[in-house]
Amino acid sequence: MYEWAAAVKKANSFDPKAVRNAAVALGFEDSPLGSVKFAANQSMVQTDYIGELQPEGQFKVIWQSPGAIQPEPYDPLTFPGKSCKLHTTF
Repeated sequence: MYEWAAAVKKANSFDPKAVRNAAVALGFEDSPLGSVKFAANQSMVQTDYIGELQPEGQFKVIWQSPGAIQPEPYDPLTFPGKSCKLHTTF
């Protein structure tokens, strides 16, 4: 929600196209996931984590990607020929 609010503020508008463009240009450094950016197709570019649930109910990070991972919306092995296209019909 904070990310959306920041994008609305940057766009100075509630227009979906303006907010989307502001979000892609903006990115966020202080999200719960750390640094987050948006790809042109609106997917998130972020560091990935694998966690292990601890007895007290918290998660322990057991693996972290070495950096931000570019999105791959469709697995090319599972969905050959399928890709994510940016929807611009708002």
